[in-house]
Amino acid sequence: MSSWRARRNADLFYADLMRGGRAVRSARLAEDDPQEPTVEEIRYALQDGKATRVARLERADGSTTLSFTDVAGKAQQVPILEIRDAPVGRRPAGFRRARNVGTLVAIVSYILLWACGKWKKNYGTEIVFEVGGKRYLGKYAVHNDGPGGPRPMDHPGIDLYEATP
Repeated sequence: MSSWRARRNADLFYADLMRGGRAVRSARLAEDDPQEPTVEEIRYALQDGKATRVARLERADGSTTLSFTDVAGKAQQVPILEIRDAPVGRRPAGFRRARNVGTLVAIVSYILLWACGKWKKNYGTEIVFEVGGKRYLGKYAVHNDGPGGPRPMDHPGIDLYEATP
């Protein structure tokens, strides 16, 4: 499959998520017991579009963890520290634009993009997470690659920030 076709398929899959399609399902383990863990599956595809993957967002005892398998097949668990609504144009306090992030952080931000679409979050939503002892913030935003770019129209994206020292 050509790369543009794979990208298109991934975009169509994401569009289905944005419409609340059947691509994503979630399971709540016991609605009446707040101590019972909540597990939510987030189906996503990386930009290569080769395969649909599944991440699990697990909420228990006041903490939230994102569990998934990375591109090398290694199980990963990333703590989600906070999910909050924020104004679209406001820059997050205590964070700066991330530079030179590793593959793991990039995958987490991509999963969060799919999750924001699934949850029908508003643009501006901020999700703080931690990888390797360092805090990052993904901000749900409108992206546009500009004329001649691979996606010259407005589309959802994640602006990635890292905590300032």
